[in-house]
Parts: sequence; C-alpha cells; structure tokens
Amino acid sequence: MLKIGLLCLLALSLGAEAAPAVSAADEVLIASPKGDIMKSDFEAELSSIPESDRVDFVLDQKRIDKTLDAMLINRWLAAEAREMGLDRDPVLMKRIALDTEKTLARARVEKLEKAAVLPDADKRVREYYLANKDQYVIPLTLRASHILVDFKNRSKEEALARAQELRRQALSGEKSFEELALENSDDPSAKSNKGDLGYFSEGRMIKPFWEAASALKTPGEISEPVETQFGYHIIRLAERKERRERSFEEMKDSILAELQADYVKKVSADYANQIRANEKVKADKEAILRLNPRNDPNFPKPQKK
Repeated sequence: MLKIGLLCLLALSLGAEAAPAVSAADEVLIASPKGDIMKSDFEAELSSIPESDRVDFVLDQKRIDKTLDAMLINRWLAAEAREMGLDRDPVLMKRIALDTEKTLARARVEKLEKAAVLPDADKRVREYYLANKDQYVIPLTLRASHILVDFKNRSKEEALARAQELRRQALSGEKSFEELALENSDDPSAKSNKGDLGYFSEGRMIKPFWEAASALKTPGEISEPVETQFGYHIIRLAERKERRERSFEEMKDSILAELQADYVKKVSADYANQIRANEKVKADKEAILRLNPRNDPNFPKPQKK
C-alpha cells in the first residue's frame, strides 16, 4: 500500500507524461552561491529514472543524497564554466545542442512508447499461452536429504553394508536422519547442511540418484542404498511437488507484459526505420567515408611482418 500511495504521489508530482513539473510549493533543497538546487530540479532528475524504479529510489535516502550531491557539483562546475566563457566555445555549443537533442529524442520515444498499446491484447495473450504451454510446466520437484558412503577407503561391499546399516538405524528411529548424516555422511557439505539437498528437479542430479529419489512418494520415506559414481546414497524424501501446468490465469499478466514490451520495441524500431527511409533524408556517402582516415588512399598501410 505504501508503494502504491507513493507511486500516485509521484505521478501527480511529475505529471501524467512523467515530465518534470515545477511544483507550486517549489523549495530550495541546497542553497549555493553558484545556483540553488530546487525541489523542481530534483523532480526533473527523478523523471529521467524509469517509472518502475522511482518509488524504490525515493525510499532510499543514500541515493537521494548522492543524487543531490552530484547535482550540486554539476551546477557549481557549470556556473564556473559559464564564467570562463566555455559555453561560447563552438565545439562545446555543438555538444550542448546534441545533448539537448538526445534528451528531446528520449522524451519523444517515451511518448511513442506510452501510446503503443498492444492491439487485440486478450486474443494475442491467449494464443501465445496455447502455443507455448510447454514453457509453463513446473516439473516434478523434490526436496530430499541424503547420506553418502563413498568407496575411498572401503570396498564396494563394505560401503554397501555400511549404507544398509545406516538405513536400518534411520528407519528404527535410533537417531534422526539429520544426526546420522552429520555423523556419518562422506559428503563434506553434510557438516553444514546435515544432508539436506534442498529442492531439485530432473537434470540437477545424476540419473541413478534422480530415479531413486523420484520413486519415493511419501515424505519421510527412505530409499534403499543407491549406487552412483560417488558411492552409495541413502535418500530421505522431505517434500514432493508433482509436475503441474501453470494455468492461463496464472500466466496472463506476465505474458501480456512480455508481449507489450516486445510490441513497444517494434513500434520504436519501425518508427526509426521510417525516419531512415524518409525520401527527404539524403546521406552523402562520400563525405561519410571521408570521416574515416583509412578510406584516404594516402593513409599509411600496415607493414607486413
């Protein structure tokens, strides 16, 4: 609720088009002999941040302070540059004009993107879901613990006998599975996780281990010793989440967001291509080639070694 309220306040402060608006209650945030930093200056700076990030930004005092500090330094240095007449330097004037064009261009793109609404959205979202249902499948997921008895200092027969004995102890309840793993497992991680492997699905574990673990149906069930390249494992199932397909209702919002983002990119790219293809745009290719000294016939050629 806090974020929603702040988002509304930001929208009112920055305007419907997320453009900087000088508030009627403008105030000095930092007074400086080289130019004050006003609240409206901060709002203008804030408008350059993606809307989705603005709430987090204004809730982070360090980011606010860092931004205001940078604004102060920039204003001071800019004022000194004007005093030195640097703003009248022809090249710098061009750079300032180009920076202005970039800012205006970004604002134009933002306006284009805001107006780009995915047509037939409901139909497209449903069609996309039906065509890509395999992407929305949550595979069988298990949480399990294990005890490893390796072959390093014992024969396979000795390892199997030890694994069977540890399984017997686990089934009898003489000690908890966690205690047995902590005290007996040859898996080094057991010292910290007591054998708990967390959640995993097919492909995360080697095939024999997965086959044995996925055959367990009931939490608390303990497998027979399973041989892998690492040794014999005793596996205890903690939780089993069956494979399921996410419903359309679960996925429709994220699909819409994805399709809308793709559509916005397409609209922007198409508009840029229209500009390039405008019949009144004429590129002097020879002049452009001359910008690269390598295209000059007199440019020194690299010496062959």
